[in-house]
Amino acid sequence: MNKKKRIRIIPSILIDNKRMIKGKNFQNHKYLGDIFNAVRIYSNKKSHELIILDKSAREQSRLFDTNLLKKISSEIFMPITVGGNIKSVEDAKKLINSGAEKIYLNSTIIDNYNLISDISNEIGSQSIVVGVDVKLIGGDYKIFFDNGKKFYDKKLLQHLNLIVSSGAGEIILNSISNEGTKNGFDIDLYKQVENEFDIPIIASGGASSFESFIELFDNTKLSAAAASSIFSLFGLNEAVLISYFSEKQLDELVNKYE
Repeated sequence: MNKKKRIRIIPSILIDNKRMIKGKNFQNHKYLGDIFNAVRIYSNKKSHELIILDKSAREQSRLFDTNLLKKISSEIFMPITVGGNIKSVEDAKKLINSGAEKIYLNSTIIDNYNLISDISNEIGSQSIVVGVDVKLIGGDYKIFFDNGKKFYDKKLLQHLNLIVSSGAGEIILNSISNEGTKNGFDIDLYKQVENEFDIPIIASGGASSFESFIELFDNTKLSAAAASSIFSLFGLNEAVLISYFSEKQLDELVNKYE
């Protein structure tokens, strides 16, 4: 039995020009609806945290919309992690001052780990989440960035070590191969990294049900997981239905692991 954990189940929202979208394996994104409706539901259902990532920010060479963030943060009561083309300490400060509790870095730290340390020195490592997106290719986990379009030729553990040593507070390790598939979390991926670092590793990609989280927490030392499809799409036809686990289900996780 694993040692006691502080469990976190985190809905993740992807937006494109302020529209909530969802894809599969980082491709074929479809429109899901109004982001404000979704964040209100997650807030009302007492979601542990919320992640909001702006897919179009880097493509359009702009920062996550601070006016949008201010409006979102004024309406909900939970910690928000926000990502979208953060390239400087000033960018990070703007988002923190607009209502984000944590900022999310990904493509902008490729061959630029100093960005992590620069921001960490200003706002603290507890406010920095770094996303790492990987695909399983030929038995190895390969790193990709720019919304999964570009390959980064560095070993996964080397990349993660540099992220940690630069001052990140958490890492979201996302399986592109499993993302949006509802095939369950890639347990083997998280087993490879569970003993390597002192900061939290958050699983992401593939959750299909409440049992997916049980499987993850039973079989790894991880205590946090992010998911999107399971909290936004319902049934074989994947109709849009914004949801979150019930209080009974969350209590079950607390009683089992905490």
